[in-house]
Amino acid sequence: MKIKLILADDHPALITGVKYELSRVHTLSVLGTAQDSTEIVNFLSNVECDILITDYSMPGGEYGDGMAMLSFLKRRYPDLKIIVFTTIDNFAIASKMGKIG
Repeated sequence: MKIKLILADDHPALITGVKYELSRVHTLSVLGTAQDSTEIVNFLSNVECDILITDYSMPGGEYGDGMAMLSFLKRRYPDLKIIVFTTIDNFAIASKMGKIG
């Protein structure tokens, strides 16, 4: 059984690199990629997924980005595991992300 995940970032080169590296892990299956919160929700509405790996800052989506997007996703998909990667170096933001799960 493979762990099913979705990758989300607004930088295509980053997505390509992460997808390549994760494809080498035989217990993972990358179901797809998204460039904003609208694409994330579209995927999650149509595909059963275990983990979302997402950037924190992805402007332009219908569901926002950052904390607003993460809070929405945790409310709508409470069982979804979310891994956030970011270059933001702010303890308060990291702490708040931990509190919402």
